[in-house]
Amino acid sequence: MSTFAIKASPRTLVGKKVKQLRRDGQVPAVIYGPEFEAMSITLDHKELRHTLAEAGGTQIIEIAVEKQVIPTLARVVQRDYVKKLITHVDFYRVRMDQAIRAEVPLQFHGEAPAARKEGVVTHLLNSLEVEALPGQLPAHLDVSLDSLGAIGSAISAGDIILPAGVRLVTSPEELVIRVEGVGGEEAEDVTSLLEGSAEPEVITARREAEEE
Repeated sequence: MSTFAIKASPRTLVGKKVKQLRRDGQVPAVIYGPEFEAMSITLDHKELRHTLAEAGGTQIIEIAVEKQVIPTLARVVQRDYVKKLITHVDFYRVRMDQAIRAEVPLQFHGEAPAARKEGVVTHLLNSLEVEALPGQLPAHLDVSLDSLGAIGSAISAGDIILPAGVRLVTSPEELVIRVEGVGGEEAEDVTSLLEGSAEPEVITARREAEEE
């Protein structure tokens, strides 16, 4: 587990006035959480972009606001994909002594031997839901494809090794990946493996509209 730090400033501008912040290279954001009064903040876009790319949605981001240092996880990231800008972020304030649930991305390694035997590798899940203390959440979970040696072989959620202190929430029986024969009835149900981006989406939910 890694911890990342970023500086922020309190924010009083709301509504249409927020657009001026974005023109000035600032990103409006909010910090919220149980037993915590929601706090509106602004962050430098360049610094925020780099931090989110490194931390993803499972690594602690310590936000320094005036004299406070608040441990958070990035929960919702809104983006303008045309302008390639981050437009708003929701940060969830965590308590380091209380377990939370999070979606942890899967990283696939190796090559399925069955793929060389005209097998079709079908990726069904790209993340697993787990529960752990915030400081024990892994950045990702590794999945080796080397065991997929025959058509019909599969890897389920329960087959994936979790770090100490991390509990699987996803059903252990749920399939993560499987190999099917060419022309099988489900051959058209292939879900493409999500390619890792330089700036992963760190979302558990997406807002439907910009902050008012």
